[in-house]
Amino acid sequence: MERLRQQAEALLTDALRQITAYPELHRLQAGLKQALADLDGPMRVAIVGKLKAGKSTLMNAFLGEQKVPTGATEMTFNVNWFRYAETPEITVVFKNGQQTVCNFEELQDLTIRNSNKGDFIRNIKHINVGYPNELLRKFHLIDTPGLDSFYEVDAKNTLDFLGIGSDEIEKWTMSAAGDADAIVYLFSRTLSEYDLSVLRRFHGGVSQMNATNSIGVLTRVDDYFPQEQDAIGKARDIIDSTANEQAVLKKLFYTIKPICGILALGAQTMTREDFALLKRIAAFPAEILDRSVWRKGKEAFITRSFDTLPDFPVKEERARLAGKLGMYGIKLACDKIREGVDYEGVKKYLFEESGVEHLRQILISHFGNRSFIIKLSKSLRDLQKICFMARQGVSGKASEHVEDVEAKIASLIAKRHEFRELQVLRLYYEQALPFNEQEVRWILAVTGEWGGSIFQRLDMPEGAAFEELQKQAEQRMNYFQKKARTSFFMNRQAQDAASTIADSFALLLQHLKQINSF
Repeated sequence: MERLRQQAEALLTDALRQITAYPELHRLQAGLKQALADLDGPMRVAIVGKLKAGKSTLMNAFLGEQKVPTGATEMTFNVNWFRYAETPEITVVFKNGQQTVCNFEELQDLTIRNSNKGDFIRNIKHINVGYPNELLRKFHLIDTPGLDSFYEVDAKNTLDFLGIGSDEIEKWTMSAAGDADAIVYLFSRTLSEYDLSVLRRFHGGVSQMNATNSIGVLTRVDDYFPQEQDAIGKARDIIDSTANEQAVLKKLFYTIKPICGILALGAQTMTREDFALLKRIAAFPAEILDRSVWRKGKEAFITRSFDTLPDFPVKEERARLAGKLGMYGIKLACDKIREGVDYEGVKKYLFEESGVEHLRQILISHFGNRSFIIKLSKSLRDLQKICFMARQGVSGKASEHVEDVEAKIASLIAKRHEFRELQVLRLYYEQALPFNEQEVRWILAVTGEWGGSIFQRLDMPEGAAFEELQKQAEQRMNYFQKKARTSFFMNRQAQDAASTIADSFALLLQHLKQINSF
């Protein structure tokens, strides 16, 4: 991958030098500069979804702190871009290109609509938030306004940021700075027609959304409680049925996972005082709590009197717990306390049950293992679009230079094996490749879906004998070479995919032979 990075850097640097003397190509120059800056930067992951899908709650759960404002009303007004920084910092980027630095404590006032800084906020393009969180070393996380916001400008801000706004062609001429490399799409309860219409636009639009760079998330699963005692299990059933009914989802998402953001955040911020309150509730028999507390719902839990239950927490204490954990979280915590689990154990259990840690690991493994190639692919294809638009407005030497830059980009994409592998993965997730279960397993392994070690890429146990690794690599290379040559009933793209995977095993075999030569 380092060799590819060097080639890309050389290409972009040379292209920028080539067009510097042409001011009419300023947008292409900006795109090249941004692509260069992005080579070594973290992957950019946008959290996207409808109003009240739980985007800000998930952001807080990822960060482990209440940093993004949430509430019963529409809160997020601008695109908020979270990056790693040693000390908390905020930079506001305005639509006219100007910037200003603000105190971190001002984030909520800058973000929510009912702020007293209305005119100031309306001129904001996005907010850069620097924060010392380890996940932000790997990814830039972008919190976005609801796609179906009551306020049209909010939805437009999000769609424009993702490159699928109404003025798509103009967006092609802009730098890749405002586009995400990957998307986490949130929906609650079920996918609405609006969700599906947005996803179709993603799939066919300039955002390049597909299963290699997109994950679906069913949020707010605690809403299924108390009608469903196993809220997470119910969510998994809904995901299965939804995926079966909507074939487009299998083409768009690498996976769809259920999460409970409020439970994840509550688990991470739970205090010992909160735990003491939970213990007082858990002291009552499970059947009494089920009949008199859980089934009554959140509002009754907070507001009603529990005079028949001595030492039951008072209203203010119950409101604090419900706001922090939700009713489902309180019930799960009480069940564990009744089993004798201590404070740290309950926190760990609730966080695991929330699904957020599993989602975070998927981000790291699926995106992280190939973040560079996904980022570079996105940058180069964005540059191709900028080149296309640039050629429409220039002539002479400037046009020739643009064509040359465009040809070099196309050549790099065509020649580098990493881009061919990424295309195979995309076709697989779009269910466009007629391979059997064993072939698919080999394909996913060798392309790094389960990790980058030799053992993982050959789907073999750690410590397998070197001779066996070499034997398997050679056998699978020969297998896919033969499949590419003799599978008359496969279409051209399936044959090309088989040839690409044969080359993947050939490169792996070459690497093994080099190791053996030492």
